[in-house]
Amino acid sequence: MWEKNQQPVGNYKIEPLGLFRGLGKHPKMGRVKKRINPEDIIINIGRETQIPKPPEGHHWKEVRHDNKQDERDRQKYEKARKLHRFIDKIRENYQTDWKNKEMRIHQRVVALYFICKLPRHVGKEKYEDETDTVDCCSLRVEHIKLFEKINTIGENVVEFDFLGKDWYQKPGVYFAIKRDHTLGREENKDIALGTSKLNYLDPRISVAWRKKWDVPIEEIYSKTQHDKLLWAVDMATADYHFYNYEGEIVLHNVDDEGQQRDSDDE
Repeated sequence: MWEKNQQPVGNYKIEPLGLFRGLGKHPKMGRVKKRINPEDIIINIGRETQIPKPPEGHHWKEVRHDNKQDERDRQKYEKARKLHRFIDKIRENYQTDWKNKEMRIHQRVVALYFICKLPRHVGKEKYEDETDTVDCCSLRVEHIKLFEKINTIGENVVEFDFLGKDWYQKPGVYFAIKRDHTLGREENKDIALGTSKLNYLDPRISVAWRKKWDVPIEEIYSKTQHDKLLWAVDMATADYHFYNYEGEIVLHNVDDEGQQRDSDDE
């Protein structure tokens, strides 16, 4: 239950024991996955909801009542929405620190520049039993090549060659052709916005547009995506506007009396 509304259960299925496949050159590839027992399972459920009973003779590892995931998603988009107020200052700061002689600060501003310009994920350290994927802050010397000039590109060229999350170094052209992945690729440049829609576009923008023009929610989000973004569906009405006054983005609803109410004042 969430705010007295019954919610569908998420992925409740557990993979049976078998050989681990993984993605790319995963260090655990080929190893046997152990059988999952009730003692390995954490149940996350509402406080007023009946806790499912484990099989006889077993117990759950832990029972939680964590309902903060939607709030974390909302806070993430709120922080991104307000970034425009600070981005110029951030850029000014890291450009000023380019010549800083302290290595820690110099490394930080280079990372900020890459993330801002490319853009890239931050990247984090991986354990030995994880796939060796890297990104901005975990790049190594072998991932970068410097060229004074490349005729087809220009001068002072930097080439990045590394394994990122869910990346493959070489495309499987044969399988792409067999599965018709190449069909309609020009059209997909305009309409294949799945990743950007979920990761970069505030869902309240999509929801407000959908409600204003009476577009079915199924045309915008899949059922799984819709369930994940219920907080945005409930928050944004058809009158949820996005204005730009002298560079300031203001989000607000229009109340029953026709008065504008900024979301920052809520």
